[in-house]
Amino acid sequence: MKTQYYKCKLLTDIVVNASLATEGNMTTLDYIPGSNFLGIVAGKIYADSSFSDDEKYDLFHSGKVSFGDALISKGDAQSFAVPFSLFQDKLHKGLDKEDTWLHHLINERPKNSTGDFVQLKQHRGGFLNSKHDYIKSVEKQFSLKSAHNRAERRSEEGKMFGFESIKKGQEFIFSVVFDDEKYIDVVEKALKGNKRIGKSKTAQFGQVNIERIDDVSSFKNGEIKNNQLVIYAESNLCFFNEYGQSTFQPKQSDFGIEGLGEKAINWNKSQIRTYSYSPWNTHRNTTNTQRDTIAKGSVIVVDLGETKIDVNSLKQQVGEYTAEG
Repeated sequence: MKTQYYKCKLLTDIVVNASLATEGNMTTLDYIPGSNFLGIVAGKIYADSSFSDDEKYDLFHSGKVSFGDALISKGDAQSFAVPFSLFQDKLHKGLDKEDTWLHHLINERPKNSTGDFVQLKQHRGGFLNSKHDYIKSVEKQFSLKSAHNRAERRSEEGKMFGFESIKKGQEFIFSVVFDDEKYIDVVEKALKGNKRIGKSKTAQFGQVNIERIDDVSSFKNGEIKNNQLVIYAESNLCFFNEYGQSTFQPKQSDFGIEGLGEKAINWNKSQIRTYSYSPWNTHRNTTNTQRDTIAKGSVIVVDLGETKIDVNSLKQQVGEYTAEG
């Protein structure tokens, strides 16, 4: 397995809507979904008759090539969503300024550094990197637009709308994971350079530049403590149960962990957030199947008991739709 890293620099504002709604408060995501990068490559490869159907299936549908989400970066340090297991005093001033507690390690009522009891609040926003930088949020801005009446050369009556967008100039890092290294050059050739992504990319939005980066600072797997394996969701996770239905409660076997009881996952110590969405398929001009998702940043705790596990031997990609990150 080979992982390549790429930096995506925004040359203009980009719009990646958080929902498919066309009315109301239009908000944008704070990251760029991996499906955008898969779409860039697919647009090139599917139009090239030199690629066989088997090769196209391997590239885009089998999970042998996985296009990760692009998250805000600082320099060449890859960022990750703040884990939902981080808790602070309800009156905290920021993740970089206050005491922080890990939820799965809290066994009694917490006290602060002065010995006073505190009321804890989950920290849900922002990004962290391996250089201990905390990025509070992605810069966004709102643009008000109106449909144009060509005949009268003025704005169309009653057709005003707005876009929230990710502000240009910011840089995002994403990875592409290859099970078969023969596809690396093919994907890189289609991916690199000036591209357009997101909504309204044929207008003023969506222009980005993608380049490969070789020296990326990232986190490494930690050690197992207190006989508990702590699993962090680097990306959104989707799972199917034994009946082929989507589920928010995966089993330890879904993470490649065998030999434990059915109740090995400690849900009381875990911190997960969930949501459902239906991705838009531009080629077919309709939505795909609804996906029930465990959000990136979620933390799942597995009680190991006396079982010994090498964390580096566990699967690094789990669940469904891994091709899209």
